[in-house]
Formats: sequence, C-alpha cells, structure tokens
Amino acid sequence: MRLFSVGLLLISLILAGPAAARIVQAPNSRIAIDLPDGYEPAGQFSGFVNTTNGVSIVIIEMPGAAYAQIATAFTPEALATRGVVGVKPGKIARTDQHVYVTGEQDAPQGRYSKFIVAFQDGDVTALITVNAPKSNLDGGQVKPAEIESALASARVAAAAAPVKELFKLGYLGPFKESMSILGTTKLYSLDGKAEPSKENANRALVIVAPSLDKRPIPALEEFSERAFKDVAKAADVAIDERRKLTVAGIDAFEIVGSARDKDTGAEKVIYQVVVPGKDGGYFRIVGQSPREEGARLIPEFRKMAESFRLAE
Repeated sequence: MRLFSVGLLLISLILAGPAAARIVQAPNSRIAIDLPDGYEPAGQFSGFVNTTNGVSIVIIEMPGAAYAQIATAFTPEALATRGVVGVKPGKIARTDQHVYVTGEQDAPQGRYSKFIVAFQDGDVTALITVNAPKSNLDGGQVKPAEIESALASARVAAAAAPVKELFKLGYLGPFKESMSILGTTKLYSLDGKAEPSKENANRALVIVAPSLDKRPIPALEEFSERAFKDVAKAADVAIDERRKLTVAGIDAFEIVGSARDKDTGAEKVIYQVVVPGKDGGYFRIVGQSPREEGARLIPEFRKMAESFRLAE
C-alpha cells in the first residue's frame, strides 16, 4: 500500500501537560489542531513538536479519494510490515469518517508509542501520527487522553500554511524531483514520477529527509549504522563501505551497502549520508537502486549528497 508506506516513513507527534488549548495550523498544511501550551509548529516537517517531552505530531495530506485505501491499511498485519507492533483499534470523539489505532515502533532513538488517525473531510484525507517516547508515556510525562483529545480536534482549514525550504541540492544528475513529503522531505526519481509502474517497483530513488526534532546526535557513526539497518522495506541489510566526509562544511558520515526488498525479494544497493544540523537534529540522504544499476548510480548518489546545502 504505497501511499500509507510513504506516510509511515517519518512519523511522530506530541502533546504536553494540562493547559489551555489553542487552535494551531501546521506548516505547509491545511490541518489545524487544538493544542495545549508547549507545542509549536515544526520547522522540520508538517506538524508540531514539544521539545520538553520529545513528542512530535506529523501530518500527511492526500486527496479525499485516498481514504478508502488508507483505511484498509489500519490492521495489525498491514502495520506489522511497517514495523508497528501491538496494534489496537481505538475510539476518539470524531463524528466524521475515520479510523484510529495505537501501537509501538522501534526507532534508532528508542521505542515509541504511536497514535495514528486517518480521516476524510471533503477533498482531503488526513493521516496524523503521534510518536511519543514510550519511556515518557510510562513515566506520565505524556498522557494518552490529551493526545486523543488533540487528534479528535483536528480539522481542515481553508488554505495551507506556508513552509520554508530547509535544504537545496546543487546536483541532481539523471534524477528529477518528484514529490514533497511532510512539506520538507523530498523524493527524487529517474522519471520524475512519485509512484512506480507495476513492472518497475524496484526502481532507483533518492530521499532527503530532515529529522523530526533537533535533538543532537551523540555518536554520528553509531547512529548512522542503526539508521542504515532500519531502511524501510529492506531485509538482509549488509554494510560494504563506511567513510567520514564533509558536506556543506559539516562533518558527515557515509555508508554504502546492499539489501533485499522485503516485498519482492529483489536485490538492491543502498547509499546513505547523515549530515548533522547546525543547531541540532540531522538530515538523512538515502539512495537506492536495483543491484545491477549500482555501479552507475552510486557515483550519482554521492554527487547529490556532496551538493547538499542548507537553505539560507
């Protein structure tokens, strides 16, 4: 289920302690939510963050017609293929067409509790995911009732809020920008299309994604290896090369390796560079291609990564 798998790649949400709620519209989004104090619009994606308790709210918008496809993926079996476990259906105070589930997912930073809702409002289907550090949920810093209240309040505004570009690539080579995800993540493909044709599902892609928050990376090399082994839909991941490099004047880390597609079994090469942000967080540049195209495309992935620059 392509739309939902893209949405699940970078998801997180937040809600803090009791406070007066206020309606806030997410950057680059038509979705507005009643939020307590402590939440602010995210600079890294479409959604909100709370730097105190480590929760973030990630919002993905799709056409209204996508709702039926999204709703069918809210099952324990479908979500398990995306790494979400312990999935349970839930109820929130919404009167529109919607589905809501909770679950847990491991990430390089630890285990997160997830609260996921999809709803349709006219010509918009919204997918909202809350990622809360499980340790903070267990410790009472994050309260499920407050998260569910916020998700119940989400609505579609008349116009999208603007977002600032976070980065630029000075070199694209044979690739073309094909899609923006979460407002700030960019997808590049050889044909400029976001979705593959059925016969070319194992195609070459590059994704450049900022982190969901600005927590610093304590050990860049170790973090990069954990992230590399957690590439979406990849099995039997093997690392072939590692090296330090400088990107945009910042010390970064590169890994080249191989994997097998979990769905098709096709072999592919994977390229990754993690670039720490100047004020915390990081940018992750990931390229992948069929194994037989690796010798040609890895040099292109490398040129794209080396051309990365932070937007002014």
